[in-house]
Amino acid sequence: LITPRTALGYYMLFSASYLNPGTSAFLQSPSYPLTATECKLVFYYHMAGIDMGRLYVEVRSQQSGDMYEEVWSVEGHQSSKWQRGEIPLPSLANVQARWVGVRGPGVKGDIALDDVSYENCGVKTCDVPPATQPSCGTPGIGQQECEKIGCCYRDKICYQKLGVTDPTIVVAPTPY
Repeated sequence: LITPRTALGYYMLFSASYLNPGTSAFLQSPSYPLTATECKLVFYYHMAGIDMGRLYVEVRSQQSGDMYEEVWSVEGHQSSKWQRGEIPLPSLANVQARWVGVRGPGVKGDIALDDVSYENCGVKTCDVPPATQPSCGTPGIGQQECEKIGCCYRDKICYQKLGVTDPTIVVAPTPY
């Protein structure tokens, strides 16, 4: 159930009650092949309490060599109200984000996340008519290498993603 900016639905919680001080927990998004140049990662967070720890966001992409890089952080008590976090993302193929919550010194420091989305991002798709499939990579490249460079693989052919779909992606919780 996706219920952006309402009191309905669900949010994600890093609970301080069951972790030792300094312990980290993370939430990771799926990888998205973003294409727009004005793309931003938007989310809402709640950090209220005298024992508040730290929340930071890391992003990894092909440009970063698939290594996570910290791009945003906040520490300590912020407010008793939800706050908006916004991270500009340049056009990065196959972007993946993760939020890392670090427990503070005591139990009065839960961190909550809600309404995570990629806005104005556009996504290239592999649904390309066969006659318009521009090649990608070297001839004979395998599926794993093809997908690693952000391309599509079908019928032993590595080809470029084309087209731009929905400019906003809402990251829904994954049921388990």
